[in-house]
Order: sequence, then C-alpha cells, then structure tokens
Amino acid sequence: MSETITITHDRSGRSERVPITGGTVDVSDWHRVLPDVSLHDPALRHTSGWSSGVTRSSAEHGRLYYRGYPADELAESSTYLETAYLLLHGELPDAGQLAQWRRRTLDGARLDAGIHPHLRTFGRDGRPMGMLISALGYTSALRPDARDTDDARSRHGHAARIVGMLPALVADIQRARSGRPPRPPVDDLSPPAGMLYQLTGRRPDTVAARALETLFILQADHEQSCSTTAMRVVGSAHADPYSCVAAACAAMDGSRHGGAAAETVAMFRRIHEPDRAAGYIHSVIAGGARLHGFGHRVYKRPDPRVAAVRALLDRLAATDESRALYAVATEVERAARSEDYFVSRNLFPNLDFYLGIGYLALGVAPELYTVAFAAARVSGWVAHWCESREREDGLVRPRQRYVGRDARSFSPDSPQ
Repeated sequence: MSETITITHDRSGRSERVPITGGTVDVSDWHRVLPDVSLHDPALRHTSGWSSGVTRSSAEHGRLYYRGYPADELAESSTYLETAYLLLHGELPDAGQLAQWRRRTLDGARLDAGIHPHLRTFGRDGRPMGMLISALGYTSALRPDARDTDDARSRHGHAARIVGMLPALVADIQRARSGRPPRPPVDDLSPPAGMLYQLTGRRPDTVAARALETLFILQADHEQSCSTTAMRVVGSAHADPYSCVAAACAAMDGSRHGGAAAETVAMFRRIHEPDRAAGYIHSVIAGGARLHGFGHRVYKRPDPRVAAVRALLDRLAATDESRALYAVATEVERAARSEDYFVSRNLFPNLDFYLGIGYLALGVAPELYTVAFAAARVSGWVAHWCESREREDGLVRPRQRYVGRDARSFSPDSPQ
C-alpha cells in the first residue's frame, strides 16, 4: 500500500489525501488544497527541487550510489573516465564509446592558447579558484556555440570538453602562479594522471596515477550539494555550460563547502603530534576548538568513501609530512570516537578528513585542494546540467516570505 498524507484547509474545510513518492509530496498536490500557501524552507533543507537519476546516498545504510553502482566499488575497480561517462550517460561505456570519450576529453585538456597568457596576468599571488572561474568565463566568451543548450549533441560535446579541461586548468593555474610555462597534455594519460604530469613535469607511476583516479571518483558527485544546485539553478536560465560551471565553482569556493580538506590538513599540522590528539578533542568538546572533517549532513553512519581513502593511504608511497599527518589523523579519529560526545551524535570522519593527506602524498599542495575538488566534481556537475536540460526543468524562481516594511508613501520631505 502506498504512503499518503492528508492535507486539510481549516478555513475552507477542504481535505485531500495526496501520495508520498520517494519521501516527497508533489507541490501541485499541496496547492490544490492550499493554493495561496507556500512552504517556507530556509536553505532548502527539506525541499526536493528536482527529480534526478544521477546519484543517491543512503543515510541508513551509509552508501553512495552513482547511477545505481556503489561509488566505493567504482573507486576500487573503475576508472575516472568510465565513471564520468556513467554519470553523464547513465551506463558504463563499451570499448568504442570509451575510446571516443577519451578523445573528446583530451581535446578539452588542450586548452585554448589564449588561456595561458590570461592566467599569467594574475601573477604569483593569484587565488586559484578565482583564476579558475576567470578561465571559465574566458572560455565562455570564446565559444558562443556553447549557448545552444537545446541541442543534445552540443551539450554532450561541451560536457566532455569540460571534464578534460578542468584538471588541465588546475595544473596550468599552479604553473602560472609559480612562474612556469604551460605544459601540454599527453595522449595516454587520463585527466587525473594528466593533471599530476602537467603539475610536476613527471609521469606519475602506476600507484600514484591509480590513487588520484580513486580520489577523483570518490569526489565525482554527491546529490544536490550547494555547488551542484548552483549548476542547476544557473542552467535553468539556459546559460552556457562554462558559465554554469563557473557558478558551481563560486559556490564551491565558499568556506562552508569546498575548503574542508585544506582546513583539515591545517588542523593536523597544528596538532602536530599524535599524543596531542586527545587534548585537542577535549578542547573541541569544551567549545575551544573546531574538529574539521567530522560529521556529515547526510550520513549518520560512517561515510562510505572514507574506508576507500584510508586503504589508498595504506598503499601509497607517502612523503614524510603526509606520513606524520596520517599518524595524527588516525589518533584524532580514535580519540574522538572514544568520546560519548561524538558517539551519541553519530559523528564520524567524512571524506575530507583523510582526503587532504592523500593529495599531499601525491604532491598536490593544499592551496589547490578546492580547485582539484572542482576538477573531480565537474563530471557530476555536467551530468546534472545535461539531465536538467533533457527533462526540461523550468526556470528556478522560488517564492519568498516577505518580512520588510508595509506599503508607504514617498514624500519629498522624507529623511534622505
């Protein structure tokens, strides 16, 4: 028997039973009974804005699924390009589809020539995310054909270009900030491995390349996050995908969203020694410090991505600093999980807790973590953007609860 809820308008006495589908009530059913009443939901925490088949998380079981596949299983056995294709198209690619997809993303990694001097105008103090957003705006200006968002072939072509473009941009942003010339991509490296090669000038070994593939897959999507919502909101106006990705990057740049991995590494550096972990946790409980990378808005069980990152760290060739910080991190986790404060609140490490240590071991500096996150998450962003355009979702235009002044008359004698 399907679930229903009964809505009664006390003033009119009208009552109607409406279905609950997927944990939601369709607003059109609500408005049949209460046509002049809107739901007030600050931050949209309890509002379903779209129907989507891209990603699902299970708070009860602590699992994350990409198009039905467990994300941690994809991270273990799939490649980033396969996963990005899956998110966009709904199915894993066959050999021919994967070869074509690889060629299209490689085209994106060959950045427009004008981007290189453009990025170098920011100098050594340029902020990476601001530079990334600027480069996306630059690309939008150069590709007016991207505005034809009604054409599915055009959408998918630009989506593939963007998936290959962002990792290459991350590398060139860092090279620009350090006064180094751009380095072109090579044909046989995936976008994550290509980013490492362009950053360092050295081909990553098999273990390092696979490690970054894993991190990128685990970050590829996570339902309607703030940045994904920004992507879909701007896309609802039929803006081109480069502008939409720039908007998503701007959302990710906020301290509440994309900066947690860097904040967590900074926290581990401050703690410095494993034997100081318990004291830090007591300070957190007393309100004198903040524990970054712990707890999640969705999961009340362990974040399913954390075990995959820990397994990666156990087999990755670590730097001296990443090894030391990993020892601090594991002791911080042990100390926190031994306290009722965290146990009773179902607080566990989230992806960001160990993520930054993985990047550090691979030679990616903390100032690049947020743009590297964008380079991985862009596969989910373009998947949601294409899905929204295919479903012909309407222009996003929420209602508001007005709390300002009532109507009043203007007088020339009013205080200026």
